Amino acid sequence: CGYGYLLSEAKKFKYKTFGVEKSSFARSKAIKKKLKVFKSINFLIKKKIKFDIIFIVGTIEHLIDPKKTIKNFHKILKLNGKLVITTIDTNGFFPLFKLKPPEHTFYFNNNKLKLLLNKCSFEVQNKNTYFANYILHDLIYRLAMFFNSKILKKINIICKKYFPHTNLLIPTNEMKIVAKKRINYLK
Repeated sequence: CGYGYLLSEAKKFKYKTFGVEKSSFARSKAIKKKLKVFKSINFLIKKKIKFDIIFIVGTIEHLIDPKKTIKNFHKILKLNGKLVITTIDTNGFFPLFKLKPPEHTFYFNNNKLKLLLNKCSFEVQNKNTYFANYILHDLIYRLAMFFNSKILKKINIICKKYFPHTNLLIPTNEMKIVAKKRINYLK
């Protein structure tokens, strides 16, 4: 759950929340926000605490054993509970992850993640691509810095001056998958 931003938002809507965070630094930040955060999922499994929904945001690609983690989620989800996963989509619009050194343990696309979820008795209900809202001049600036382009730097200055509030909805490399727990889970 990182610093607990998503949990804090959920609490505003009166949801009962729990988080799991391995990093002691991040966990301490979340606990300071009066959030219930644990070091591992094992406590929740032992106490047989059940959830309506579990979010795993930008995390599955860093796990050593994502299949084990998803099986553990199955144990603590209520019947018809939902699992929401966000991760890089290797079949996304812009494969930017290929331009930098590998930083993840696993890379998924929609089909591979769907296969893993099916093996763990989840049924994928929908898949969406994240779209980010960028101010035009900010997007051009980022591209100029990435490609070290003098032309794009000049275009950025012009856009910032004449189109300071122009927004663009840009597809990202991220996908969101919502899966429903199936009851025919085999250990």
